[in-house]
Amino acid sequence: MIKTISALILLVLVAYTFMKKFSAKLRGKTVNCMSCGRSMDACIKREINEAEMIFCCENCAEEHSYIL
Repeated sequence: MIKTISALILLVLVAYTFMKKFSAKLRGKTVNCMSCGRSMDACIKREINEAEMIFCCENCAEEHSYIL
């Protein structure tokens, strides 16, 4: 009984996460970080070498600017 309930809860959580990511892709609101590749909803835009780059956080933006 407990295993069945646990399996159903896990299945619902996986389905919810999949639908959330899928609907965000359809709306076009997800963007990938230029440094680590993580998909994100909110982003930080920086201009580096006259090109606009998108990062997930300040740390990724700083690391990428040091590399270039």
